[in-house]
Amino acid sequence: MVHESNHGRNERRALAARAIEPTQLGLAGAAQIGRLHRQLKPEAKTQTEYLVTSRPVLQLPLEDFLKMDRDYWGVESGCHQRLDCSAFEDRLRIRHKRALKILALFSRVGLALFIRWAGQQPRVRDKTYPMWREWNAGHRWHMIRQVNEPPG
Repeated sequence: MVHESNHGRNERRALAARAIEPTQLGLAGAAQIGRLHRQLKPEAKTQTEYLVTSRPVLQLPLEDFLKMDRDYWGVESGCHQRLDCSAFEDRLRIRHKRALKILALFSRVGLALFIRWAGQQPRVRDKTYPMWREWNAGHRWHMIRQVNEPPG
């Protein structure tokens, strides 16, 4: 259990975690699952959050797992921002479960390719996800080669 300040409020957090197999959750790469209990005030209701990571227990002990959860805004403002706001992922109305999984996989592969591409752009204004999508719309074979060929 950890007592800490979260945006000026005292917060109590406790995490229980264990190793899992990816097939148990249907998530490729899942290695560890955690249940986090968070309470802002002694009289407040305890909030429960479930966490999953691809890092095994030996690589991510409980203390680091808690810290990783605290730093979740880095993911929120990085991947989530790009996928929801720039790629409009939340606006999609896909009903078929398999199609959704395939689309999510392609979205994350595209995001990984974007991050590598953005690091190679000389001008800051060109390092945006919409700019990358627009450029690739006109260069489709470039995208296919990035996915099929090893990095070099």
